[in-house]
Amino acid sequence: MVIPGDAEVIECESKSAPHGVFRTNKIIIKNPIKVTDEVAMDLYKKSDLPWKSYIQILSYLAATGYKNASYKIVEDKIKKRKFQRGFRNIW
Repeated sequence: MVIPGDAEVIECESKSAPHGVFRTNKIIIKNPIKVTDEVAMDLYKKSDLPWKSYIQILSYLAATGYKNASYKIVEDKIKKRKFQRGFRNIW
């Protein structure tokens, strides 16, 4: 991805993306790749998003057939969160 020098770039606040969201009026995509289950899994492993964002992403991944990435989010985020809630209730 290339943003031309004459492009207008605006930083937007976003609770769902704590590292920042940027908007521009011009963008050039070079060497685009097809998003596969493996690409989605790689992006998931690199991500650090708030809980709400994972739930939103999970619904999209499940609906579009990215099974491995969907299962990984359920395994890593949802099961862990349920365990943490249950553990707090015990103590």
